[in-house]
Amino acid sequence: MQFNKIPQFHDEFIADIDPEKRKLTLTIKERNYRYQFFVYDRRKIYQYFIERSEVKKREFAYIHLQKRDYKPHKLPKNCERFVIKEDEFIEFDDDKINEYLNYRYSLKDIVYPWQKKMRQLKKRIRNWWA
Repeated sequence: MQFNKIPQFHDEFIADIDPEKRKLTLTIKERNYRYQFFVYDRRKIYQYFIERSEVKKREFAYIHLQKRDYKPHKLPKNCERFVIKEDEFIEFDDDKINEYLNYRYSLKDIVYPWQKKMRQLKKRIRNWWA
């Protein structure tokens, strides 16, 4: 990218997660992969993904998990590495990378956006009648 013939660096350092999708998906569509997951690893955030049959990772400055309800975590106090899932945090294990990448979504993961919209609609109707 150039502006006034001055080369500029432009890259996204923020993993901005789409709040409308249950699956952790970046708002920048070009950065998403069918098989991906996010990890907090010793004060760094990584996105692991498969590209051209290889497991790769990309570093982000931070992850923005907006409008998500998370279960209370059961991580040990000295845990420095964990997987950031849709609704929980689990301890990261290097030997399970393929398992994390091959996570299959259930029907509730597909229906989630519709359920969210229905809850919002019900809340509006209740407030309107109150």
